[in-house]
Amino acid sequence: MYPALLIHETGMSFWLWVRSVISSIPCIMFIVRLPYFVDLSQPADFSLNHTVNMYVSSEEGISLGVWLTVPESQWKEAQGKDLNWYQESLGDGNPVFIYFHGNTKNRYNTLGYHVVVPDYRGFGDSTGEPTEDGLTTDALYIYNWVKARSGSSLVVIWGHSLGTAVSTNLAVKLLEKGTAKISTFYSVIKKMKSPILFLHSEDDHLARIENVEELREIVASAQNKDRVKLVKFDGSKGYLHNGLYRDAKLPGVIK
Repeated sequence: MYPALLIHETGMSFWLWVRSVISSIPCIMFIVRLPYFVDLSQPADFSLNHTVNMYVSSEEGISLGVWLTVPESQWKEAQGKDLNWYQESLGDGNPVFIYFHGNTKNRYNTLGYHVVVPDYRGFGDSTGEPTEDGLTTDALYIYNWVKARSGSSLVVIWGHSLGTAVSTNLAVKLLEKGTAKISTFYSVIKKMKSPILFLHSEDDHLARIENVEELREIVASAQNKDRVKLVKFDGSKGYLHNGLYRDAKLPGVIK
């Protein structure tokens, strides 16, 4: 069974290995550790009393900071619970979202349902330096970690901006069992067999809506069109590249 893939505000220009799709000029990936002077190991400091922090090692010398958040219905029950309780709750049948954040973000961004939010190597308080292979290794490790604990629960891979490249590469690695080397964003996403949902604001100033519409058509032509959907958000709402989370209808769209 393939995981579902959800692509949010598609940031194709953020990742070095997709540059052949949009430009012959290499992109620059910035290492961003924001917010400054914040202890990400204490989610309660952000009023997230239903979230626990942990660290995992995707490979030798790499420590990844991860937040686990339970569904709203479990917030009261979560008070005072330890990491083992949070891990065991992943298998309670509720969907599990693995959220891969953008280039200038870290795990101080959460969604609903069960949410697993890792910081890539070099982001937040995770160690190491980000590379294509490194981030793919991190993503694959997190996915396998979740699957080992989530039982029959639906696992959804959500990518935002830079995270669209990470989640797309992850999805293809899962499909091809890690044996293929992918060179462009389009060739990656055309290989997918998972249901795909694109969420995009019409006023996104970093990734044009026309490019996303084209991408949706390419992907839909490569598999069942009913499994590839694009939901556009009115540009007059001012969501730009990072603001879709403010839309009150977003939870309903995801469901």
